[in-house]
Amino acid sequence: MTHISTRRTSCRIWALVVLLAFAVAAQAQEKVSRRRTPVVEAVQQVADTVANLSTERIRVIRYYDSPFSFRDRFLNRFYDDYFGRYTDRPYKVESPIGSGIIIDKSGYILTNDHVVSKASNLKITLSDKSRYEGTLVSSDPVNDLAVIKVEPDKPLHEIKLGKGDDLMLGETVIALGNPIGFENTVTTGVISALDRELTLRNDEGQITYKGLVQTDAAINPGNSGGPLINLDCELVGINTAIVDSAQGIGFAIPVSHVRKILNELLNFRKLSKAWMGLKVIDSKNAVKVDSVADGGPAKKAGMQPGDILATADGVPLDCVLTFTKHMVSKHVGQAVNFKVQRGPRTLTIRVPIESAPKPSAQGLALKLFGMRVQDLTAALIQELGLHVRSGVLVYGVEAGSPAARIGLRSGDVIVQASGQRVNNLDEAGVVLDNIHSGEMVDIWVVRGLYLLNARMRAR
Repeated sequence: MTHISTRRTSCRIWALVVLLAFAVAAQAQEKVSRRRTPVVEAVQQVADTVANLSTERIRVIRYYDSPFSFRDRFLNRFYDDYFGRYTDRPYKVESPIGSGIIIDKSGYILTNDHVVSKASNLKITLSDKSRYEGTLVSSDPVNDLAVIKVEPDKPLHEIKLGKGDDLMLGETVIALGNPIGFENTVTTGVISALDRELTLRNDEGQITYKGLVQTDAAINPGNSGGPLINLDCELVGINTAIVDSAQGIGFAIPVSHVRKILNELLNFRKLSKAWMGLKVIDSKNAVKVDSVADGGPAKKAGMQPGDILATADGVPLDCVLTFTKHMVSKHVGQAVNFKVQRGPRTLTIRVPIESAPKPSAQGLALKLFGMRVQDLTAALIQELGLHVRSGVLVYGVEAGSPAARIGLRSGDVIVQASGQRVNNLDEAGVVLDNIHSGEMVDIWVVRGLYLLNARMRAR
């Protein structure tokens, strides 16, 4: 009897020990879970998609051959002019300039145009300390966005883009970036306001940005171009500006706007001069064929307006941006295999990629709007004293034409039309070729130090 009682007591003690151990483990787990907040988890998920951008600048140190060297600049100049000999020794200095976000695993990085507009020898550092040379692919100063390409030795971790139409006032957001050279900095806050308007000056002139997201997450110089994310680890904006005279007021370009601009920045017709004769639009988490060009590769292959593109080379297509990102690496001579839903039927259509036709920008500009245009060369920029990097120069306007009615004049530089960046006549021709008679067209024009916006109707 005593033996049985002892065994029962022993079992109870062991049971108590096990329960106590579970309680201690649960308490420890509770402490860990308290530390692993949604913010921590979001940062850990997104950190690998953030890039730190820097550039190399040349600095010169002057070494004097004479034993005389003064700390005063005027005395040094006086000595140089009359007695001195010196040697200039240039050396490279790497300076942080901003942040970026990986938008495609093949190495495409999104940032602000003002971050990279004056940079040379772009250096990209990722969260794992890997470093790459960056090449500017395309940029849009009007919308302050640019795309950089690196050539990684392995697929990169890309960020998930939010939809942008579900942002909530007061929702928690996280800003990541490279403020003032402090790499991989994280700050948190909330969405303070939506659809804000802010006027800034950039290389193209004074411009008013609309539809910005306002946040109180700390944003400092160097955060520009970095991501603003939500707790679902989705990109909701690109950090772009702060108000110097205030604290807790920062602004980001909303992801809904980023999506639209990316479709133009990654337009493979502009980048690769390639063409399928296919225009697509978003349609309920799918990609729908809006139109096919007569005589184009897509038309010849059997593609029809209204077709739903399910996959491209096996890659699921849920939106136009996914389609654009897949197409950006394609070149003339290649082909794309589409799985197409046409009513109840599922088809496989192979579309070859051909050289893009070159519509005449001069002819279309004169026909549609009554303006004469030409390429803007570096020599013309210097001769006319223009404050612009690229665009199409207006050198004549017909009396009574749409261009004349909105006040366009010789010397104006068109930098954007129909929401698309226009760097030269070739790009202008592509844009103008898609404009129909009677259509209202938004254009951005640089005139002196000002960036002007106007609308005119094609005739």
